Amino acid sequence: KDPENPCCMIEEASPLARIVLPYPPSVNGTFRMHNGSRLSGPYKEWRDRAVARLLLQRCRHVPGPVMLDIAYRAPDRRKRDIDNLLKAPLDLLVKQAIIEDDNSRVVREIRARWVDEGEPCTVTIWRSVA
Repeated sequence: KDPENPCCMIEEASPLARIVLPYPPSVNGTFRMHNGSRLSGPYKEWRDRAVARLLLQRCRHVPGPVMLDIAYRAPDRRKRDIDNLLKAPLDLLVKQAIIEDDNSRVVREIRARWVDEGEPCTVTIWRSVA
């Protein structure tokens, strides 16, 4: 196993799940304090659309340690910080019981990347050997 090569950190050649989601909100717009509610309206709308997409894809629970590859296709040409987009999909995967948790014992590695074509957000899950 080569720790510098993420392909060597997975147990199987094929992913356990590939999930397509709407483009997530930035963590900067996720939380708002308004009328006692902590989650922003746009985040709640995204979450509802994302849950509907999950149900259509019949996503199943993936037990144990995992490696995640998250590919984002930006909706426009503005500069963005990719790390601000990780929270919403990870929280959704946990809340919908796709993965057990997003702590360091379960999510052993995350690869986030931009793509020029394809779906707005694609999460690919592999079983991790790390």
